[in-house]
Amino acid sequence: MRPCGCSRSRHAPSIAPRSGRWMGVSSDYDEGSVISMRREEVNHGSRTGNADLAAMFELAVRRYPARPAVCWDEGSLTYAELGVLARKFACGLRRQGVASGAVVALVGERGPEACAALLGILLAGGAYFPIDPGLPASRIEAMVDDVAPDLTVILPGVEIWDSERGRHVRYADVLGAAESVPGPLVTHGNKSGDIAYVMCTSGSTGRPKAVAVTHRGVARLSIDNGFWEITPEDRVLHASTLSFDASTLELWSAFPNGACVVIVERDVLISPPALAEWISARDVSVVILTTGLFHHLARENPVLFSGVRWLLVAGEALRPEIARRVLPYPEHFINGYGPCEGSCLATTYEIEDALAETVDIPIGTPISDTDCHVLDENFEPVPEGRVGDQIQFPH
Repeated sequence: MRPCGCSRSRHAPSIAPRSGRWMGVSSDYDEGSVISMRREEVNHGSRTGNADLAAMFELAVRRYPARPAVCWDEGSLTYAELGVLARKFACGLRRQGVASGAVVALVGERGPEACAALLGILLAGGAYFPIDPGLPASRIEAMVDDVAPDLTVILPGVEIWDSERGRHVRYADVLGAAESVPGPLVTHGNKSGDIAYVMCTSGSTGRPKAVAVTHRGVARLSIDNGFWEITPEDRVLHASTLSFDASTLELWSAFPNGACVVIVERDVLISPPALAEWISARDVSVVILTTGLFHHLARENPVLFSGVRWLLVAGEALRPEIARRVLPYPEHFINGYGPCEGSCLATTYEIEDALAETVDIPIGTPISDTDCHVLDENFEPVPEGRVGDQIQFPH
């Protein structure tokens, strides 16, 4: 499977390119939500070096061993504890025959075991492929056929797994395969261009397809990304299913920076009063939501975002009349856009001023190590008002 190098979608820029120095950036859902920028102002250059997500996590373990890494309603793990679990899981995978470059499917819901497992897969030199067990069986079978994982790990909470494709093993059995708690694994290390994870698109524009994302593609979301700065004091809401690409931003904005991933249950997530109390009680400071869920929560209780340091919303056109109600509460409010092929995020726009009802909210400028262009069928910049393909190039 080849890593995805670029993505494209149809829309029109609002400002014409000038002498090849301008790029119109828009979403595929709103031709008015456009902002243009000079190339030299937005092309930050590669800052991630030889990105290795496993090494980035191990560095966080060494720097912040006593800080909380994952919290959920029944407990928590420090970075040192999560590091031990992840390394043990990696050792168990090796004993299961998983080699560098292997793709390991993870079937289950978000939780501490899922975090340890996906980190262990990366430490073992593999790539993780999350599968939501709640999807229709036919969809799961099609995904597995497309990706052909080398091993499938069934996480706790999944009682029945009917698929007969490939080799399956339970999470506990992988841990049990490790003879003892290992120290740091001796590996050749992951390279920037190695695949970190595989996810399947939603299929909204046709048949779902598998997308392979590299370590470099994810690392650009974590370090010097140009749109926010996550610190070890931050607590990041983990609300997305593992098989949805928003989970990438939730987990990988936290782990390399020593922040805490705070796992929320679904019944709390969809209830504005319950979520407001939950966020306040757990000091959640970073919230990432799909636009649809944000609209639902903000209509009912915009005040629930009080005390949140970073609120990022992405997925479809953000309604200005709803965004305006929320604007006074979070410290920073960001509108984002990006497809699965672009590691979930390609452009961001921080909303800082009062919004008129008739104003379309831009999706902003490219994040670090990302170029975006609106081109015609000949790969030439399109003039103002013309529909073209948005081409995104993560570096």
